[in-house]
Amino acid sequence: MNILKGRLTRTEISRFVGVEEKDLEKSLNRLADLGYLSYEKIKRGKYSFILFPEKVEVRELILTK
Repeated sequence: MNILKGRLTRTEISRFVGVEEKDLEKSLNRLADLGYLSYEKIKRGKYSFILFPEKVEVRELILTK
């Protein structure tokens, strides 16, 4: 499985995804909901992301005592 991981600015990631900057958040949220992308905003308009070639289901594990 080839996974693409990196950090890009808002302008660079909007070009990479193929959307205008004003629609970037909506597109990133949609890709994350579908399971193809994991991302987080870093300060000064940069994004850290992991792009998966296939849909990945992330499950959250909660430990209790």
